Amino acid sequence: MKKSLGYYLKLPYTIVSRNGEGGKLFSEICELPGCKVQGDSEGELTQKLKKVKEAWIKGAIKNGIEIPEPLNIVPRPIFFKDKFKLRR
Repeated sequence: MKKSLGYYLKLPYTIVSRNGEGGKLFSEICELPGCKVQGDSEGELTQKLKKVKEAWIKGAIKNGIEIPEPLNIVPRPIFFKDKFKLRR
């Protein structure tokens, strides 16, 4: 069963942002190769990334390219009861 554009747009993809030279900001969606934008503010980045993400997914659907989904790996805290010994 093929999934719709709306399905992919709602997925929680991993977004990485960083500061660049000259005060520019950069963002990319890690799971979607080449889905990158740059801008002058966080608001601008958010709008641009939303448009690029939609275009990337539309292109992949049109061309029959497999669209990766986020891994959704959430680290869980580990709690220990009582005492435990560490050995060297």
